[in-house]
Amino acid sequence: MEHLFKTQLTIDGRSRHYDVFFADDDYHFKPLDGEGPEVLLRREEDEWHPRSQQDEELTQTCIGLLDTYLLSQH
Repeated sequence: MEHLFKTQLTIDGRSRHYDVFFADDDYHFKPLDGEGPEVLLRREEDEWHPRSQQDEELTQTCIGLLDTYLLSQH
């Protein structure tokens, strides 16, 4: 498991803190308080593939955060 960053997401009008890490070929957004959805994403052939069923807006927000993070690493 490789820790990437921490972030804050608004879900159902509530602000939640998330730990973002990479493990088992997936990017994980895990809520620090144990509440709220965990988001799993995989990147293959330059495309994001959701590995968990979440709200599309939440998924796109997470993809945007990962894109920004990964671009900053190069």
